[in-house]
Amino acid sequence: MQTRLTRATQEDMKWVNTQYEQIKFMLSDFATDDIWILEAEGQKAGLGRLVQIDEQNWELGGIYVLEKYRGAGLARKIVQQLCDIGRNKKGNIWCIPFNHLSSFYQSFGLESYAPNHTEVPQEILSKINYCASTFTQEVDLLKLKD
Repeated sequence: MQTRLTRATQEDMKWVNTQYEQIKFMLSDFATDDIWILEAEGQKAGLGRLVQIDEQNWELGGIYVLEKYRGAGLARKIVQQLCDIGRNKKGNIWCIPFNHLSSFYQSFGLESYAPNHTEVPQEILSKINYCASTFTQEVDLLKLKD
C-alpha cells in the first residue's frame, strides 16, 4: 500500500477535528499543534499530532487510523514520524495512551512515567483526568526517553 505523510494545512483542520470529534478526542488547534495526516492510496487514512504545552513540554497524541485502513501498520508510520520530530525538540515529549496500547508506544522509546511526579505539567494531568471521565479504558503516562 502506497502511503504519504504530510503536515496538515489550515484547510485540513475541518477534516482533522471531525475525526477527533467522532472519537471524543480533544480537538486540535492549528496554532499550537503539529498535525500530520497519513494518506493511503491517495485517501486520508489517519492522523496524529504533537501538541505544544509550553516551551519545555509537548504531548504526542491524537493517533487515529480510520477503520478501513487498520491492520496495515499505518499507526506505526504516524508515531515514528512524531517521535522523530519530538526527538529534535528541546524538552519533554509526553504520551497518554490507552493501557492496551502502551507496549506499542514503548516500542518507539517511550517509557512509563508516574503521573504524581512534580515534572508532569498540569495540562497533562488534566488530560489524564479528561480521559478517565470520558473513556472506559484506562490510560498510562509515558515519556519519550531523552
